[in-house]
Amino acid sequence: MTINIDKGVPVPPVTYQTRRLYPFEEMQPGDSFFVQTKDAAERIRKRQSVAAAAKKFRKDSEPNTLRFTTRQVRNGVRCWRIE
Repeated sequence: MTINIDKGVPVPPVTYQTRRLYPFEEMQPGDSFFVQTKDAAERIRKRQSVAAAAKKFRKDSEPNTLRFTTRQVRNGVRCWRIE
């Protein structure tokens, strides 16, 4: 098997599925959103998912000084924009 190296092939734009899932763009400091979950196991997974999405959104945003925090709360997960 031979693998060729190509030059000058543009990188396709990033699609931001997380921006469609969670309202990070619209949030101001002090705002939060709630994601309802069915049980404790789903709460753990959802908190990890929201936290990872917030981290990626922060990394990709300009300026990347936005800060978010997540917490497991009764019946779900809540994410706050703290800066």
